[in-house]
Amino acid sequence: MQKNIPIRRSLQRYQRTIAGSTILIIAFIAAILIAHEANRTVLLWSTSNELSTGAVIQQSDLKAKRALLPENSHMYFSSSADLIGAIVAHHVGAGELIPTSSLIEQGSEVDGRYVPLEVAIHDLPTNVERGSIVDIYAIAKNASGSTGLESTALVAVATTVIAVDRKGDLSGSVGVVVNLRAQNVSSLISQISAHRILLVSHV
Repeated sequence: MQKNIPIRRSLQRYQRTIAGSTILIIAFIAAILIAHEANRTVLLWSTSNELSTGAVIQQSDLKAKRALLPENSHMYFSSSADLIGAIVAHHVGAGELIPTSSLIEQGSEVDGRYVPLEVAIHDLPTNVERGSIVDIYAIAKNASGSTGLESTALVAVATTVIAVDRKGDLSGSVGVVVNLRAQNVSSLISQISAHRILLVSHV
């Protein structure tokens, strides 16, 4: 029995050595695979907030993000691209990669109009500011006798706020300029006289 002890100890040391070597090999292979995948990722521009049609790109709108897009990376803007001053041609959600088709150069024609609105303080969220994305509702000023559905109309969705003038707070109203699609302008203007304008901000 005593003679078998050294043999068992040698066998245990050998097994530990094999196990340790196996772990090191696995860790080495895993590191190579991770490094390989990291090399395949590209650094692209994404949005730090929602961008709607007609908005002008500012530095605060951009955030670099790594993405694994080996075949489709050319469809999005590289983080090395200078996008400041470009104009949004169609809506891009917050946190999304910015498609090359979504922006146009400054000076290019965009289907958008800057429309000034007078909005009651209680119809404007306190967090709305330049660059905010809002939906615009028109609510009939005299809704008595109606179901409420007919007296409310959704005029525009995902609209960019261009400017907010709160100097009129004391009078109970705030001046807001929004970037509205051309086809929505006449609909909004036709409802202003008989409706109050409600802005609903995106969270």
